[in-house]
Amino acid sequence: MSFNNQENGPSPNKRPRFLVRNLLPHLFDDIQRGAGTTNLKNYYRQIDYESQFNRKFKMMGTTGTFIIEKLPENPEELLRKIIQDCMDQTVEESKNQSINPDRLGALISSQLLDNDIWIPIRKLEKDTIDNILTRFQLVSQSKIEKGSIHGHPFTIKIQTLGVSSLPTNQSIRGRAPQDNATDNFKLKDELFIRIANPNNLCLFYALEITRKYVVKELGDRRKFNKYMQYNHRQMKDVFALLKAAEIPNDLPEYDAVEYVPIVVNFWNNHYKDTGYKFKVFVFASINEKPIFKYGNENFNVPISILHSNNHFDGIRNVGGMFGLNHKYCFTCEKKYRKSKEHDLRCKSLCRLCGRVGSEYPCMATANYFKKCDECGKKYLNDQ
Repeated sequence: MSFNNQENGPSPNKRPRFLVRNLLPHLFDDIQRGAGTTNLKNYYRQIDYESQFNRKFKMMGTTGTFIIEKLPENPEELLRKIIQDCMDQTVEESKNQSINPDRLGALISSQLLDNDIWIPIRKLEKDTIDNILTRFQLVSQSKIEKGSIHGHPFTIKIQTLGVSSLPTNQSIRGRAPQDNATDNFKLKDELFIRIANPNNLCLFYALEITRKYVVKELGDRRKFNKYMQYNHRQMKDVFALLKAAEIPNDLPEYDAVEYVPIVVNFWNNHYKDTGYKFKVFVFASINEKPIFKYGNENFNVPISILHSNNHFDGIRNVGGMFGLNHKYCFTCEKKYRKSKEHDLRCKSLCRLCGRVGSEYPCMATANYFKKCDECGKKYLNDQ
């Protein structure tokens, strides 16, 4: 199955010409002639492939690694075929899970690309493949400086989402603020970040402002509180996020199930050089389990937001929602007061020092070992 056939796709004379010469520079003297009638599969090799399906959120992800071994006469068609095959295979695997995918996103990476080519999750259209190749064109014009990807492995990650297959009660929508939006929770500044958006974008206000708070992007608490007084700065930052992630800013409401993955994928790509790996948790009540979460399992920056009465607010301290001096583990999704009360099966618990968090268990530092004679805890580094 293809989403760009000659009946419904753009006509051949209108198809954009992609500057693959720039992505595969200095190699066109070695082009294999006569490739127009040759099977393009003879020019590349797939060296790895894996798939992962999230049944709860109707999301299929595939990752394929390829290497171009020789160039045909029409290299842009070779790239088109590789990407299209990845898309078709992901869609087919999703349908094998009884899910009809209606959203698709892509990430193409290589050590020779200065930046990954990232396509956010969008409605699946017949010109999706052309949109991806257009990104190749933009990259080829400016960003590839380390040589040709010819002969070097590159990875294509495709992600499909079946929004139409989700049950209606799975929707987590946000819209313009209402007077009773979060009265049930009696918001306290030390626990929550109150979002007072003048539009329908409370989901993105909560996400972006909470991210700034968690990573301390604005500095200390005093500077953050000052930032919260400037609505125009918040709006500017939110609209910048929407533009960068290619999210429309004029919808009547936004569903977290659909748009949180787009934001998280954008963050993880945009901030990857900082080492941040984001995962979002959406809570709806004083309940230990989030109603929705999205992100990689190796996350190190949890972002928590609260959904109540079709409105989103940020959460500063999830543990505080459950009582005084309570903490919260995002790995096993449970509250606790002391590390020794924590679930011993938790992957984020260091069994030597007893501490819990995304940076645990402790990584050993060479030639470092210390044991506390009083409590018996053992430490593998000086942190």
